[in-house]
Amino acid sequence: MASLVIIVTLMTFVVSTYFIAPKYTSSSELLIENSGVEKALFGTSIYDNTTYQVERDVQTRAEMIKSPQVVEAVQKRLGVTDNVADKIDVKSVKDTNIIRITAVDTDPNMARDLADGFASEFIEWRRQSNRSAIQDARQLVEQQLARAQPANQDALQQKLEDLRISEVLQTGNVELIKNASAALTPVSPKPGQNTVIAFVVSFIAGCGLALLLNIFDTNLRETSEIEKEINLPIIGMIPPIHHNDNGSYQPIFTTDPMGSEAESFRVLRTNLQYVDLGKNVKSMLITSMAPSEGKSTTLVNLALALAISGKKVIIMDADFRRPTIDKQLSLDNSIGLTNVIAGNCSLREALQMVDLSELSLNHLKNSQGAYGDSGNTTKPFNSQFLYCATTGPMPPNPGEIVSSLQFKEIINEAKGYADYVLVDAPPIMSVGDAASMASSVDGMILVIKLLHTSRNLLPQAQKFIESMPCTPLGVVVTNFTSRKKDGYYGYNYGTNYSD
Repeated sequence: MASLVIIVTLMTFVVSTYFIAPKYTSSSELLIENSGVEKALFGTSIYDNTTYQVERDVQTRAEMIKSPQVVEAVQKRLGVTDNVADKIDVKSVKDTNIIRITAVDTDPNMARDLADGFASEFIEWRRQSNRSAIQDARQLVEQQLARAQPANQDALQQKLEDLRISEVLQTGNVELIKNASAALTPVSPKPGQNTVIAFVVSFIAGCGLALLLNIFDTNLRETSEIEKEINLPIIGMIPPIHHNDNGSYQPIFTTDPMGSEAESFRVLRTNLQYVDLGKNVKSMLITSMAPSEGKSTTLVNLALALAISGKKVIIMDADFRRPTIDKQLSLDNSIGLTNVIAGNCSLREALQMVDLSELSLNHLKNSQGAYGDSGNTTKPFNSQFLYCATTGPMPPNPGEIVSSLQFKEIINEAKGYADYVLVDAPPIMSVGDAASMASSVDGMILVIKLLHTSRNLLPQAQKFIESMPCTPLGVVVTNFTSRKKDGYYGYNYGTNYSD
C-alpha cells in the first residue's frame, strides 16, 4: 500500500508540473440597465418597478452573450477560428444587475482578450439591435407624418426627434464596468494542491484495496497467521524454491549447497532433532494441506541434509496419486512400494541407493559452472548415501494400500534399517490417505506454503492434527521471504560453511 501511495503521489506531481499546460483566467464585468427602447418607442416604459423582472432579464442577457452573432464577431475581432464560446463562462452576480464573463486559456493575454472581446462585442450587438428597432419605428413615424393632418403634425414631429436622439445616444443598455487583465499566475494545474489531493486519494484507495485484498484474497501472508491457528511450532522456513526452465526441480544440495535454500534445510534438520528429544521418532509423515505446497521437495532436501550429517535415511514415496520423488532423485519407478505390498519383491529389493556425490556430479555434468565460474567440479559430499523406495506402478486403490497392514509392516521394517524414515503423503485436504498412514508412523510434519495456502484451511488442519494418532512435530513454512516482522533471518553463511 505504501508503494501505491508513493507512486501515485509522485506521478501526480510530475504530470501536473511538467506535462499539463498551465491555464489562466481573466474576467470582465457588464452592468445591465433597464431597457430604454420601449420608452423611446412608446413614450413610457412597458415595465414598472413592481412587475419588471430584473433577475430574469439579466439571466437572459447572460445567455445571449454566447449567441452565434456575438461568437462570430469575437472570432473576427481576435482572428481565430476555434470555438471561443467553449473558453468562456458567463454568470450573473447574485442580487445584482452585473454579468461576469470569465475566459480560460493557456495564454494569459488570450484569456484577457477573450473576456474583453465578448464584453465589447455583446455591447455592440445590443446597440445595433436597439438602433435597428428605433430606425424601423422612425421610418413608420415619418410615413405617418407625411399623411398627418396639420393638427397632428407637431406631436409626430416631436416623436420623430425623440427617436432620432435615442438612435444616436443608444448604448444597448449595457455598460462595461470592469475590463479584464492578464493573470500572472495560472489557476491550474496546482502541483502542490494536486499532490496533496493525490496523496489523500491514493492513501484512501490503498486502504480500500488492502481491505478488499484481505477480504477476497485468503492466501496466507505471514507466519503469525499460522502460529495463531496451528498449535505446533514452526521448525523450518524455506525460501522460494527455484525450478528449472522446463519446470523440473533439482535438489538444492546438488546445485547450491552453500546457498540460503540449503542452509534453511540445515536449520530444519537441527530443529527437528530438538523437537524429537525424548520422543524416539524414527518414521515421519510429511504432508501438506493442499497440492503444490512443496512437501515432496521439502522431504527430499531434508533427507539429503540428514544424510550429509551422517544419518541413515530411507525415503518412502507413498503419494500414490502424484508421485514426484523418483523424478527429483532420477530413480527408476518400475519397482516400488506397490510391488512390495503385492508380495512381488521384498523391501530390500525395492530400495534404491542414492549416492549423494554421484547425484551432485550428475547435475554438474548437466550444468556447467554450477559451483562458480571457475568450473570447479569438486564433489560437495564424501561418499554418503540414502535409500529410497518409490511408489512403483500406480495402483487402482491407493486408499486401501496405505491403510493396509502390509504398509505398516513395511514402515516398521524400514525403521530397522535407518535412523530416519521419511514418508511422502498426499495433501490432507485432498484425500484421506495421510490420515490412514498416520497410525503407521511415529510423527508428522505439516508443510504450509505462504501466498498459496488459504487461511480458511487452518482450522481444519488443526482439527486434523488433533485427531492424529502419531506425534505432530511441527510446521515447515515454504515460500518464505525474510521480514523483520516474522523475527526470522535469511541464511547465508558463505562458502566456508560445511557440515
